[in-house]
Formats: sequence, structure tokens, C-alpha cells
Amino acid sequence: MADADVYRCPPGKLLRPTEGRKTNGNRIEVRYVSRKSDCDACALRSRCLSAKTPTRTVQRWEHEAVLDRHRTRMKASNASSAAALISAIQISCNARLAFGC
Repeated sequence: MADADVYRCPPGKLLRPTEGRKTNGNRIEVRYVSRKSDCDACALRSRCLSAKTPTRTVQRWEHEAVLDRHRTRMKASNASSAAALISAIQISCNARLAFGC
């Protein structure tokens, strides 16, 4: 849900951005954090967090949405390229069969 500037943990609770940004090398990151009360009441808590960690946290590069859009385009492009290749192979095979090659 990057468009809404929130993320969701596995059970579906919202992780909201904190104030301020963290610099990690040359990257500026946004930290998204769950509510402690949500994590304390969660049945999946032990799978998400260690015993000492109070909340779920996700660090994202401030321009991560650009990478997400790129990944989506590449998957679509690769899928259409693969489909085109399969189609070309099928046409080639059918042509060879038709001409007895």
C-alpha cells in the first residue's frame, strides 16, 4: 500500500511512517512502525518479532516506489517477451513440420 504511504504486517495491521528520515549511506529511508498494542495482541507475534522487539518495523528507501514500478514493468516485459519467444518457436516448428524439414 505504498500509494497510501502505509504498509501492512502479515495479519493486516497498518504500519505508519514515523516522523523524520534516517540516512543510510547515501540513501534516505522512511521507517514504518506498527502499534505496540497491535503487536502485543497478535497471534503471529512470535513469528514477526523477537521477545525484546516491541513493534514491527519496515525500512524503505524514500524512492522505493520507483523500484517497485520498475520491477512490475520488467515482470510484464519478461512475460510478454517469453510469450513472444514461445509463439515464434511454435511457428518455426509448425513451419518445419509443414514443409517436412
